[in-house]
Amino acid sequence: MYSKKDNLIIAFHGCKKSTLEQVLNHKSEIRQSSNDYDWLGSGIYFWEWNHQRAWEWANKKYGNEAAVLGAIISLGTCLDFLDTTYLNLLQPAYLRLQETYGSSNYNEFPKNTGFIDGIPTYRSLDCAVINLIIRDAKRQGQPFDSVRAAFWEGKEPYPHAGFKTANHIQLSIINSNCIKGFFLPRERTSA
Repeated sequence: MYSKKDNLIIAFHGCKKSTLEQVLNHKSEIRQSSNDYDWLGSGIYFWEWNHQRAWEWANKKYGNEAAVLGAIISLGTCLDFLDTTYLNLLQPAYLRLQETYGSSNYNEFPKNTGFIDGIPTYRSLDCAVINLIIRDAKRQGQPFDSVRAAFWEGKEPYPHAGFKTANHIQLSIINSNCIKGFFLPRERTSA
């Protein structure tokens, strides 16, 4: 009943300059990522209200070709892992995934790997669990339009801090109709 999020949010997508230009000029669409290690399953990834974090990621990945594309998004029916209702779906889906792998000929159960500062960089297990939840909801006629979660990344800014230097809220947009428009983020000017 409370999964529909109708408000508009600003989000940012790290990409190459050429991708930004093609999307802004309506020459192409952003493609969904469907790697088996994507944190929030298959979708188009954005940083919610965090231009700086999108820039850091794009700059690390693309260097001089880095760019950040702004988007206005309505999350629609959201698999929101900031909400206990959806957090409670994770363990049962994980157990079902275990059963599936245990009763089949699959070679290896997905794992989260590539840990940096205790946080996995390749989230194959998380991806498999979330994609299972998304498939089940679609089969039941209640598809999700988006996925949302908080990620604690980076180093502690001071000893025993409850924060990390790269914390952010990540979005995975499943239904591209949730993206209401794109824009070129402008630089701050002095008032």
